[in-house]
Formats: sequence, C-alpha cells, structure tokens
Amino acid sequence: DEKALNKVEGVRFDVPLDPSIFDRTFIPTESVLENILDKIVKVGNVRLLDDQKLFLKSYLDSFSDPGHAHCVDIHGFDHFMAWFARIYKHISNPAVVPLIQTRLLYGFISKENAVRWLTENIHVDGAFVIRWSQSKAGSMVCHFVENKELKEFEIKPAKMGVVVHTRLFSNFYAAFKRKPLESLKFCYPNAYQHFLSDPSIKEAFRSLKAKFPATLSRVGSI
Repeated sequence: DEKALNKVEGVRFDVPLDPSIFDRTFIPTESVLENILDKIVKVGNVRLLDDQKLFLKSYLDSFSDPGHAHCVDIHGFDHFMAWFARIYKHISNPAVVPLIQTRLLYGFISKENAVRWLTENIHVDGAFVIRWSQSKAGSMVCHFVENKELKEFEIKPAKMGVVVHTRLFSNFYAAFKRKPLESLKFCYPNAYQHFLSDPSIKEAFRSLKAKFPATLSRVGSI
C-alpha cells in the first residue's frame, strides 16, 4: 500500500514515489527510474548526467524478474529501494547537495567503471572517484591513485553519526586534509585539472564551512 511504498527499511521519503507506477504486478524499470530522477531533482535540485542515469538503470535492472526483462516485481523493487533510500536521505541533506551538484561526489558510478577510469590514468597521482557503495547502502567509497597504485577508502556513515547527518560530511571534508586522502587532486572525469581550481567546488567547501562551522571546523583553510 502507499504507506509501505513511502517507507523502506525504516527510511521515510519526504517526497513519496508516485503510487500509480505500482498498478502492475511487474513494474517497468524505466518507470521507477523516471520517478526516482524526478525526486532527486525536486529534493536536491540535482540533474544526473547520462552515464549516471545509465548506472542507475543498469543497477535497477539487476533486480529484474528473470522472466520479465527490464521489469521488477515488488520484491525486486524493495531490494533496490533498501539501497536507494539511504542515498536519498543524504541527497536531501543540504550539506550533501553541493557535493553532488559539483560532481565532487560523483556517486552513481559502478566500481568497475571507476577502476577502469583510474587504470587509464594510473600515471596521474591524485586522480580519484567517489561513488556510492553498492554493497553497503549509504556508505561512500573513494578510489584513488597514489604512487601509480590503485587504492580505496570507505567513508562509513554508521561510524560518523547518522542522527546528525552533517557529521558524515564533516568527516568527508576533513578527509581531504589528512592521510591517506590529503593528496587527492583530480576528480573524475577530469584527470588534469585540480578539483579546487573549479570555482563551484571551492565555493561549496567555503559555504558549507560557513553553514556548519561546528561540524566542519576540522577541515582547515580551503
């Protein structure tokens, strides 16, 4: 019913998904995707790029019913939403929106594609990609190049405070000021421009420090 659709794994959506897409036993993944993209725009004013949409569609399709291509039943939908619901809560957090808008947190990219891009740029120390973890809902994973080696670092929201969401991103921003991530320089998909040379990213850091001085005080000067 509608209450069940609005609450997945204990996370309630501020903007409920359109219940009309659940009129069928098997729901076209395209309908679910359109609904999700619409909610991302409304709650965070974030418009995903084509490759980010493709990742979401591909991941949603992985929950498809074997006998119905590009369709999910309610159980497949629940499994997908158990993952997406935690991301949605972060997207509705004002401390997160600038990260996604500026693509510093690229988010919707597979581990395979992240590793492929870094492998192609293995000679670029400091190249990095930050994505939403597919295996640990709500966590982020940063893949990066250091001394021509691929490395990764997980940011775990459970260890950073899920009640006060800005704590998660206090630690996220502070990570850029301490090892092993202090050498991050080139943000996907641009392997040759320091991310802080992008005025929008630099302004995002500054404005968030002004908004959340208590939680972002450890970040230092940006």
